Amino acid sequence: MRIVEKRFAEEYNTRVVVGSGLLGAIGKHVEVVEPQPSKVLVVHDDRIPWKYVEELASSLREAGLETHVWGITGGERAKSLETATSMWRLLVTKNYSRDSLLIAVGGGTVTDVVGFVAATYMRGVSWAVVPTTMLAMVDAAVGGKTAINLHAKNVIGAFHHPTLVLVDTVFIQSLPENIYREGLSEVVKHAIIDGGFFHWVKESIDSLLAREEAIVEEIIARSLSVKLDIVARDPRETSGYRMILNLGHTIGHALERASSYQISHGRAVAVGLLVEGVASIMTTGFSWNQYRQIHDVIEKLGLGQCPREISEEAIIDSIGFDKKRRGEKIILPLIRRIGDVGLYELGFSEAKEVLAKAWRMVCGGE
Repeated sequence: MRIVEKRFAEEYNTRVVVGSGLLGAIGKHVEVVEPQPSKVLVVHDDRIPWKYVEELASSLREAGLETHVWGITGGERAKSLETATSMWRLLVTKNYSRDSLLIAVGGGTVTDVVGFVAATYMRGVSWAVVPTTMLAMVDAAVGGKTAINLHAKNVIGAFHHPTLVLVDTVFIQSLPENIYREGLSEVVKHAIIDGGFFHWVKESIDSLLAREEAIVEEIIARSLSVKLDIVARDPRETSGYRMILNLGHTIGHALERASSYQISHGRAVAVGLLVEGVASIMTTGFSWNQYRQIHDVIEKLGLGQCPREISEEAIIDSIGFDKKRRGEKIILPLIRRIGDVGLYELGFSEAKEVLAKAWRMVCGGE
């Protein structure tokens, strides 16, 4: 079992516990939540086997906590005002107060909407995350970004950091191969930011793909540690520093939107890392040699295939909805070298031109 704990402002403290067989012990781990909860609402993806939800809820009840369970279907459609409204009404009906705890059990979309409801119910109640997908385990579970969609992705949201993240690797072995691999795109992103981590990932790919338990635990703990260290320096994204975590996401989010969210986040980010890697070569002097190292890692993970069904024009047009845009400028995280990612403010037209050229170089057309 690995524990990562980060206090990054007086009011923010996140404890991450990574290991196998943790669901039945969650009643003990919620002791870190302040104030101690009077009631707990477990919101789970209804596609998760009931035995896991039951084990978790039983542990909470055995710890003397009044616990209710509510299922929703994960996916981008879950991140809606309708889902949030239903959850708010449930909390009111069940007389949840400010000393309540919400627990999100599922992937990144479940985490997003539950965190948003926790941030807004009675001006904020505590919440915890039990991630069940690789993507959620290595990225979405921490950082405090919560949101629902409105016309575009994550338009309505709030920063609200979970107190507890319980990563039970029991979920890893049953993940479909594509869901498992797509989650690893965020691992690659964190590894590009932390050069030592990149070397370790490159050397551990075979064990990672074989889902060796010790390697999986290590990669989750190290990935979340990289993200928490960055978030600690900019917990509410006020200085802008944590925008480096958006590496690969300018193109990634544009791909998702242009496909009406038919392309998964993990798949989109993998393509985004390749395209933005080439954009870095054109902009920062990033070397082709190091780019090839990133390309090889992504390829060995079975990621990075360009979607032929989406036009370049649709993708580049979708960049206009990026939250890093500032009027006629946009801030792009770009790679100077592996282990050194910086933020670059470009004119919006220039950024589109650079990204379009990089897209053609990666995905065809040049």
